[in-house]
Amino acid sequence: MGNPVKIVKEYIGRYSKLKFQELRLEALGKTVKATGYLIYLILILLLFIGFIVFGFIALAEWLTELLHSRPLAYLCLSGLFLVKIIFLMLNKKWFVKLFSEKSLQILTEPDDDD
Repeated sequence: MGNPVKIVKEYIGRYSKLKFQELRLEALGKTVKATGYLIYLILILLLFIGFIVFGFIALAEWLTELLHSRPLAYLCLSGLFLVKIIFLMLNKKWFVKLFSEKSLQILTEPDDDD
């Protein structure tokens, strides 16, 4: 039989190492999950941008037929973009809050396998 103090010390050391490993793996899992959501968001954003670009080109050509002026049609669409940019700038806090809350929710939600 060994010294009980050494045995308890050894068990405490093992427990602390295991707890540290558990916390590290949990943080890694949450980071990987958040990265997955980020990659998904970037992919959707790229597809959406392509859709918007081709949609606005088609809209500009349709406006060209209505207004009988290609520069005026593209100018109208530029004005629409300017209004959207101003809207986004005025509501910046709302968008930041929306995405930060979603990110925080992803990082702090409990795992399903616990």
